[in-house]
Amino acid sequence: MVNGSAIGTNNTAPYIFAWQPAAGNYTLSARATDTEGASASTAPISIQVANRRPSLTSGQIAQSGDIFSDQALTLSGVVSSDPDGDAVAYAYQWQSSTNGVSFADLAGFTASTLPSAPERSGLFLRCRITPSDASGAGEPWFTAAVVMNRRPPASATVGQAFSYDSDLFLAGTETNFTRKAILSEFSQGPSGGTAEWIEFLVLRPGSLRGWKVQDAGGTTVSLAETAAWDNIPAGTLVVIYNGASKDTLLPADDLSPGADGKMVVSSADTAMCSGSWPSLSNNGDGVILRDSANVILSQVGYGSGTTTPNIGSVSGARSANYRSNTEDGGLIAANWSIETATAARSLKVNRAPGDLFLSEYLEGSSNNKAIELYNPSPTSVNLSTDGYVLEIYSNGSATTSSTITLTGTVAAGATFVIKHTSASSTIPCPPPWPRPPSVSARNGRR
Repeated sequence: MVNGSAIGTNNTAPYIFAWQPAAGNYTLSARATDTEGASASTAPISIQVANRRPSLTSGQIAQSGDIFSDQALTLSGVVSSDPDGDAVAYAYQWQSSTNGVSFADLAGFTASTLPSAPERSGLFLRCRITPSDASGAGEPWFTAAVVMNRRPPASATVGQAFSYDSDLFLAGTETNFTRKAILSEFSQGPSGGTAEWIEFLVLRPGSLRGWKVQDAGGTTVSLAETAAWDNIPAGTLVVIYNGASKDTLLPADDLSPGADGKMVVSSADTAMCSGSWPSLSNNGDGVILRDSANVILSQVGYGSGTTTPNIGSVSGARSANYRSNTEDGGLIAANWSIETATAARSLKVNRAPGDLFLSEYLEGSSNNKAIELYNPSPTSVNLSTDGYVLEIYSNGSATTSSTITLTGTVAAGATFVIKHTSASSTIPCPPPWPRPPSVSARNGRR
C-alpha cells in the first residue's frame, strides 16, 4: 500500500512488489489476507524519494592548435548522464587566467560560445559547464584550458619593416599533489574551553562540498552543499571554528578565498556547515579530514587518542601546527609543533627555509631569457628579509660567475619571474639580470 492505495498483489513468498515512484514523500504499508478473508496490516512507514543529480562525463573546447583572438570559441563533446533519466540542461561560464592556474569568471559570458575579442589575446581560457535537472544542479565540469594569441599578419611589403608582437606565455606551474588537502593547525582555544578551531590547507583546486571535519569518535561538521564551496583554489587556508564560542583572536568570518587565500567559517553557519562540532578532548583525541566520498585526506592524533600520528599532549589552552613543507610530512609526529593557543593564531603554516624552487626557465633567442620561482607555501616570502639570491654559472662552470641579491615579495602560491635586462617587454617582471646566464638558486642563509 502506498498512501493507502494498493500498488499490487502477490500470492507467492517472498511476496515482492515492483514500484517506481516519482520524487516525493510516501507512506508505505503491507496488508496480508488469509484464505478465510481475515486481514491485518503492518504499521506504516514514511519514506522520501529524492531525485539524483546529473553529471558530466566529457566536454571540451572545439578549437585546438593555434587559436587567435579573432576566433570565437565553441564547445564540443558535451556528454552527461542522469541516474533518473530526467532531461538535463547546461549552464555555461567562461573563465580566463593569466597563468593557467588561477581562473576568474568572464562577466556576462554565459553562453556555449565565447565571441572573439582582441583584448583576450595573451590569456588562458576555459569553460565551466554545470548540468542540472528539475531537482537542481550537479557538479560542475571544467574544460581543458586553451591559450589565445594574436594572429600574425598575412602579408608583408618588400623593402618595409615587418613586425609581429606575439604573446609570450610563461605559464604558472602547479605542483601535482596526491592529497587534496592536509590538516595544518588546530587549537583548544585560549582557556581550554570550547573556543576550538581546526585549519586545513587545500592542495588541489576544486569543490569542497560534503567534506567533513571530525574527531576520533566520529562527531562531524560537514561542509554544506552550496556554491560557496566550489572552485576553491589550491593554497587556500580554511579555518572551521566552534560556532558556540569563537576564539576572539581569530579574524572576522570570511566565506570566500578572495585575494588573501583564507576562509574563516563558523560551524554554526547553517548556510556553510551542518552537523555538530567535534569537541576536542583536552586529554586526547583525533582530528580527521575527509572528502565527500568519506575518504580520509589527513589526520592527526594527540594525548591519549589512538589516531596516528600521535604528536603528544595538546591539552587545554594549547595548539598544534604543522611545520614541514611536504604533503606527507604531517604523517610524522616530529613535524608538528605544540605551543600555547595564544601563539598560534597566525592562520598560516610556518614556512621552512628553502621553500622556493625553480619552476620554469625560458631560453629564448638573443637576450630573451627568464627564470621563474614558485612559492608553494601558504605564506608570502620576503626575498630581501629571507636572504634569497640567484647564483649565476656561465657555460657549465662549477664556479659562480656572479650573484644577484633578490628583492621583493613572492605571494603564497604565486610565481616570481626574473628576466634579462634586454629581454622582450612581453615578459612582465622587473629586470635584475646583468647578462644572459645559466642560473641556480639557494637560500642565502645557508
